[in-house]
Amino acid sequence: MSYEKNVKNYMAERLTTGEICTRSVTIAFRGTSLNGAARLMRENHVGCLVVVDEVGGVRIVVGLLTDRDIVTAVVASDLDPSTLRVEDVMTTDLITAREDDSLIDLMHT
Repeated sequence: MSYEKNVKNYMAERLTTGEICTRSVTIAFRGTSLNGAARLMRENHVGCLVVVDEVGGVRIVVGLLTDRDIVTAVVASDLDPSTLRVEDVMTTDLITAREDDSLIDLMHT
């Protein structure tokens, strides 16, 4: 095996989620209006929001809302976004990873 291929394999095996993930995320709550969520995306130049519940002062991830969710579930369906909340459109079937999880391991899940 070539030196270059060995280095790539070593790097791939050692690379973790924490090394490639964005640390700063924009959040919304389930009850946030869809229009408010869209404004958060625009103001923060992001295409998705992490949806959280706050329980005892701790934020727990409960979903994800993307700009695509808004387009496909609301705009393309001719729904009025002013009548909807984040929880009406968000994705709740999430796959999560810890900061120290290997990217190779994650790709196999």
